Amino acid sequence: MSSFIFKITMKISIFLIIFLFLSIIAFVFLKGAFYIDLSYFTLNEEKSILIPLINTFNIVFCAILLSSIFSISTAIFLCFYVKDNSIFKKIILLCANTLAAIPSIVYGLFAYLFFVIFFNFKISFLSGMLTLSIMALPIILVNTIAAIKSVESDYIKAAYALAFSKNTVIYLVLKRAKKIIFSGIILATAKLCAESAALIYTFGSLINIANIFESGRTMAVHLYVLASEGLFLEQSYASAFVLLFFISLICILFNYLIRKEI
Repeated sequence: MSSFIFKITMKISIFLIIFLFLSIIAFVFLKGAFYIDLSYFTLNEEKSILIPLINTFNIVFCAILLSSIFSISTAIFLCFYVKDNSIFKKIILLCANTLAAIPSIVYGLFAYLFFVIFFNFKISFLSGMLTLSIMALPIILVNTIAAIKSVESDYIKAAYALAFSKNTVIYLVLKRAKKIIFSGIILATAKLCAESAALIYTFGSLINIANIFESGRTMAVHLYVLASEGLFLEQSYASAFVLLFFISLICILFNYLIRKEI
């Protein structure tokens, strides 16, 4: 009886997830696709979607690159150089799991005080990029640790038995676990592309292709500003469609790279 209830619950859950996903996709497509105007993809600052799209790509790419370097390096250190029962390792994992659960608005307020005010980076690309890097770090870190632990212990023991150096063993383990590691990077990338609350306080909302010390606007912030003003609903629906398409394109590209084992 319990097995039957579990199967029914599981099927209902799967159906609800697929239904909600398709409903959101259909809503955004029907509301946004028909309002797409080629004039939105110009550098006209009054109604440009292209400028926020460029800013989104630049800031997310830099944030993911920076966060991946620190996250993967920390995961390697914790898995290969720190004992499993170490208090230090437990504290780091506790902090990472806690950071992953913190609302983005808290990151934004903290980053505003820390980067914008204390370090005087002002509301700029640099402040926004560092904020997104901190947000992505616990996601990639926890996922990378899980990926490394998923590699069979016999595989690692066999590498050591063949007298491979620790650096070689680390390389082999990362190569074997790279699909799961890339999955964490995909998840973090999608999250950052849709982030708005933290960037309003650190990156700003100016329609401008920002350099490192200038303010700008990402697609998510652009959508929020248009929707909150209530004067450009058609453009906000079009922006939502473009943002969803952009995130989907990134996920498809990452999955292609994973399948090709690049």
